[in-house]
Amino acid sequence: MTRKSQQFRAVVLAALMVLSVFAGTIAFTGSAAAAAADGDIDLGEGNGTQVSVEAGPSATLTTVEIGDTDPSSNSRAVVWVDENEDGYWNSSEPQVNMTTNGNGLIDVGDLDVSSLSAGTYNVSAADEPNDNAYDGMMANTTVEDQLEVTSSKAPVLQSAVHYDNDTTSSVDAEVELAFNEDVTVDELNVSVEGESSNLTQDVIDVKNGRVVATLGQVYTQDLEVTYKVTDTQGNTYSNAKTEEVDFAAVSVKADDTKNAYKGSTAAVIAGNASADVEITGTDDDNNFFRSGSTGTNSHVYSVDTTNRDLGDDTKSSSTAVRSRTSRFGDRR
Repeated sequence: MTRKSQQFRAVVLAALMVLSVFAGTIAFTGSAAAAAADGDIDLGEGNGTQVSVEAGPSATLTTVEIGDTDPSSNSRAVVWVDENEDGYWNSSEPQVNMTTNGNGLIDVGDLDVSSLSAGTYNVSAADEPNDNAYDGMMANTTVEDQLEVTSSKAPVLQSAVHYDNDTTSSVDAEVELAFNEDVTVDELNVSVEGESSNLTQDVIDVKNGRVVATLGQVYTQDLEVTYKVTDTQGNTYSNAKTEEVDFAAVSVKADDTKNAYKGSTAAVIAGNASADVEITGTDDDNNFFRSGSTGTNSHVYSVDTTNRDLGDDTKSSSTAVRSRTSRFGDRR
């Protein structure tokens, strides 16, 4: 009898030990982050695809999405740049988070990466139930090298040209500045070289790196522009810059014909950037043909006719615009 009792007691203890271990396992798995995205982290170019952003004080990823696989409501989804690559969210790392309420692809908002220097970074995500995100939370989704931060660079002026945008008898004097990237204008003053008076009447167009300012008249004197602009990442110059402005004595729009004398500059004006241009010219002895493009962020294709066999007539046979001469070189 005693032997049976001891055996029974041993069985009970073994069962209790197993149950205790099992209960402990349940508690442990319950403390881990829920499945955030089933591998889905989209920074704007598709799930898991690397994106590149220029470093700067305003550098931001504006389209950040994750796939939420937690059907419970009131969970907290977090996406962060894992700077130290430890697989855990540290509050000092760039992050964006929001409360979610079910399955599907979730836009978690803008991710501010202005604190990051140039380099390549892992991006991680987690989705914690009960709105309970916390410092030190373990990632359950990580995409290695998903974010590339390139060195910060201030905008570069590619061309500056003064022309009459009205090819009829009226005058619509403009100066177009074409930058290599999207900008906002902090300062823009057009003046005659060596003089301080600002001839700018208004800045009428700032879009996709193209800036257009109006003047009160067409100036045949040498002009210069003093400017300060900022790109979308917040990069700018410590001081305003000054550059020469090319002058186009003749303006031509698509399928128009205008007189242009050898040695002058003709501007072919298009309605859009990167427009293809063809120009033909004739005189008694020679024919001239040239093709090119307005270039990035420019609507104006200008041709310096010096040392060209270009006759009296200049004609654009397409939607036209821009060859850059002088300081900017011949970009075509």
